[in-house]
Amino acid sequence: KRSSSYYKLVDMLRWLQAAAREAGNPAVGYVVENTAFQFNWKHPHVSKRDFELVNFTMGQPATIDAAKFGSRAHRLRNFWTNLVEPQKLVAAVERAVRPEGRLVQDIL
Repeated sequence: KRSSSYYKLVDMLRWLQAAAREAGNPAVGYVVENTAFQFNWKHPHVSKRDFELVNFTMGQPATIDAAKFGSRAHRLRNFWTNLVEPQKLVAAVERAVRPEGRLVQDIL
């Protein structure tokens, strides 16, 4: 139930990639973002079983702090993509400089 949208997403990506191959186009690029649920300590089935299932289907994610993208709050996010290897994405984001003075307290 909770993950029904995930399975629809996987089916859609598979369909798009198959359609692209049939049309003679290169693979369809994608970026999928979600919470870093591997750190969900309240529900071990989410942090272990579900995370392993998603990684089996989508590959390893790049886990990145949203503050690196200008978010006022530190929130770990997972990004799955076929555009770049996760390690390269993390390395590129690590070079980004978080804007100074962007604090969540300022907007509460």
